[in-house]
Amino acid sequence: MELYRDLVRILSKDDSPNDREFCKQLGVLIGANPEEGLEYYICHLDAINWFIKINSHLYRQGKHLIPHSEFDILFHFCCPVEIEAEFPASIFHLGHRWGLIGHGFESSDLFFPLVRVLLLADPHGPIGVDALESLSETDFLYEDLKLAIKKSLKHGFSLHDSEVVENVKKHFNLTISPVDKTINIEGQLGLASKKNIKSELIFWEALEADPKKHLTPFFKAIFLLIISRSGSLIQWMGGEWDQEFQFLCKGLGLQVREMPRLNLSLLTDSRVRENILLSPAKSERVRFDEVIEDLKPYLEEELSFEDIVEIAKSVQKKRKDRIRSTARVYLALKELRMPSHFSEITRIHNRMFLDWQEPEGAIQSYLERQEYGIFATEEDGVFWLREFQNAVNRQSLSDEIEEIVAMIYANTNRPVSKQSILVELSRRRHTVNENSVNAYLYGSRKLKRVGTGLFIPKTEKELEEEEQRNEQINRAVNQFVASRDAEKHDQDIDQKKHYFATFRCVKCGHHESELVMEGRWLYLQCAQCKNKIKYPAGLWGINTTIPCPDCGNHIQIRFHPRYGPYFKCVKCEKWYGTQKFLG
Repeated sequence: MELYRDLVRILSKDDSPNDREFCKQLGVLIGANPEEGLEYYICHLDAINWFIKINSHLYRQGKHLIPHSEFDILFHFCCPVEIEAEFPASIFHLGHRWGLIGHGFESSDLFFPLVRVLLLADPHGPIGVDALESLSETDFLYEDLKLAIKKSLKHGFSLHDSEVVENVKKHFNLTISPVDKTINIEGQLGLASKKNIKSELIFWEALEADPKKHLTPFFKAIFLLIISRSGSLIQWMGGEWDQEFQFLCKGLGLQVREMPRLNLSLLTDSRVRENILLSPAKSERVRFDEVIEDLKPYLEEELSFEDIVEIAKSVQKKRKDRIRSTARVYLALKELRMPSHFSEITRIHNRMFLDWQEPEGAIQSYLERQEYGIFATEEDGVFWLREFQNAVNRQSLSDEIEEIVAMIYANTNRPVSKQSILVELSRRRHTVNENSVNAYLYGSRKLKRVGTGLFIPKTEKELEEEEQRNEQINRAVNQFVASRDAEKHDQDIDQKKHYFATFRCVKCGHHESELVMEGRWLYLQCAQCKNKIKYPAGLWGINTTIPCPDCGNHIQIRFHPRYGPYFKCVKCEKWYGTQKFLG
């Protein structure tokens, strides 16, 4: 069994049964070469090692965010040339579960959280790369990650004097042994003695003096911590590993953005600020897409999409908690986008604000305060917003166009150009769709075109004459339809024409089948044994005895994958529905 470029295992027919069982139990088949008796597998452990090497490679390039296409190139470079395989989804999910790869903010991007940590740790990034690559030599996949984190921390502290380490642990309230943590009263009150401060300085100076020796175990610890969280760079305050996270970030020189009101810390050097996200100016932006939009400029290149979603949930909850009752009602009414009864507003309000359930009476009282532009309409119990009042009462586009043409023509006594109409419309409306204007101009019943792009209003006499003509046409059409339906009803069903197709019966072998319609379905019925089959989707271009109504040539049956069978003349290229001849 050969390992190709650290990822793909090539299994030949000469390999032992143990190798085959290993690949089938712990791998994913991505291709095979039956002629040479080869099978190609990606095993889970090989994939983890390969992901770690990809992280190291991307750090050296200074990139923690790459497009899917670049990742596909890296994958195909590690595949034998004789196979064309897609990257297995199960292997991607494995890497995502262990925090070695994730989704970027844009769906076309991939985010590598460990590479982001290495870039934040510069100038000690190369030490972190060595620590990351050493993880592939361990069996951390098969042991308790919590125990592995504690082992790495214990190893890092063992390189220093025990008294110094004890003071550092006391300052950060760390506990490596499985006993309960004790509250560090002195540290919380800022009463640390000069001796303790001096011990801490000795500890930090030792890290700077020999970073290769002292930082490697701490890099391993933070990598394992991120791996245990599936690549998340968020630390919830007061949660598990909170103190250890703060210590590791300080020791490795990683920047942390603390957001106490959101109860979290972010491993990022972004300029995002908690007071910006929770400012009063943004308190009414409580829809989830609005919160995501506010976070995008700060975090789209700093965190994975999953982390951004978690932060957005916290921001959304905080904004909803801070918003006033009348503002909540305003947002619910704005969500409805139309004048609404207070009972409907109550339903939308309680769906939007799950922590602020209100009865209909309370919502009605908030609405009657008429804050934020809310006002009562003429209908009893119905409310609306002044910011949308003009949009509701505004004329339709066709009425405005007719009014503009009549006004300009009355003032100038000249035909009105389309450009003049567009200019006047732009003064009345924020946006004007020229295609909609063209449709109304050329289809209006009250306007007459007198030149290229020139229009005048029709007179009352012209409108009356046109209405009379339309009535005469409608009357004639109705009479024709009624007479045609009567003739069709009087026809005997036995006089219905029979058409045949050159289709060989699968039962008796007869080469002629009658075309039969039952409902919407076309059937081929053998003229001899009467065996009937539904028109097969795979058949194409069966000749029939149906003459083309235009050229007289015999037409063929075709099949459309969406609309089913239809008829098409080979000579004049016209096509017809099955109901035309067989309905």
